[in-house]
Amino acid sequence: MADQHLSTTVAGQTGTYTRDVTGSIVARTSTSDPFASLRYTAGAVLDGSGAVLQRTLSLPGGVGVSLEADDSQRWNYPNLHGDNIVQADGAGARIGVRAAYDPFGQPVNRATGDIGTETADDAVADTTPGQADQAWVGGHAKLYEHLGSIATIEMGARQYVAALGRFLEVDPVEGGVSNSYDYPADPINMFDLSGQRACGKSDCGAYGGHAAKPVCGVRSCVPYRFGAPPRPPYAGKPNGGSVTSGFFCNGFAVGKVAAAQCNKAPAPRITSTELGVEVCGLVCGDVGVLWDTKGDPHPVVGVAAGPEAGWQLHLGAATRKSSGMAWGASCALVYVVGGYVEGGFSTSDASAYGGGGIAIGGEIGCSYQASYMF
Repeated sequence: MADQHLSTTVAGQTGTYTRDVTGSIVARTSTSDPFASLRYTAGAVLDGSGAVLQRTLSLPGGVGVSLEADDSQRWNYPNLHGDNIVQADGAGARIGVRAAYDPFGQPVNRATGDIGTETADDAVADTTPGQADQAWVGGHAKLYEHLGSIATIEMGARQYVAALGRFLEVDPVEGGVSNSYDYPADPINMFDLSGQRACGKSDCGAYGGHAAKPVCGVRSCVPYRFGAPPRPPYAGKPNGGSVTSGFFCNGFAVGKVAAAQCNKAPAPRITSTELGVEVCGLVCGDVGVLWDTKGDPHPVVGVAAGPEAGWQLHLGAATRKSSGMAWGASCALVYVVGGYVEGGFSTSDASAYGGGGIAIGGEIGCSYQASYMF
């Protein structure tokens, strides 16, 4: 058993869910709902007989457009937190009123300011058929059940009750939040989209802050093996950070591969020993090798031009974040044994680099240079 929520009954109202092997909801049945049976597939909602009721497309910025069975459209607009707050028709006219939520996700009745009433709980955009919609954190594909007096959010591994700011089940990950039932105490800047572990805007792919768009095109928290670093070919993909805990918050796509694809190992900072030979007149040729902190060699080839003459064998340290093309300048004053300095800008990762060391030979002057490190 996956130990996941399958049904809720409150005051005679029952909502029942069918999940796939990843835990995602693929079907919902309910009592006293105009749609007694619904099925959820990739980008579509079907009725019990398999007829398509709605197709949904995700657009840049988190906007979603729902194409209804009657050929009408519903455009859903989230705020920076990922909450669906405004809905419009195909002509751009607003449908209903702007939704509002308290910090922990309770819908607010805009007419009265009430929270916690059935009227307030229903004051959300009608994003999907039936009485289960994507409302607070709905931009992260979290289903809000508001059948009758039920008001819970299917938050991954657990049900979340916004009225309490608590989950209904024990946290399956010890230490994932401050206690076994708690939602993060700062619900504006922190999330628990998996129901297992708190994460911030940067690593949960939330809109706003320094994660202005979904990370790797996906959003929410997915499990990943504890302490596992990314492995090729996934290491180095855009956006993310090294995995330091049991979960990597970049989900919606489910599983270890999705987490690794979104994960980026910190770029290896190559602070290393350099050994090379430079021969100069007014135009210089430069060949050498850098050894990174792992001991791997990186050949360097380059050319330079400037008022510099002589030759040198140089041994020193250079710092570059990654391989690739770079340009810069170096100066040397060498007679048998002396020092040299160099610095520049790496175009491969938009970072400055610098170095220096001891040179053996005879060289004087400065040069402008371009080099490529493999």
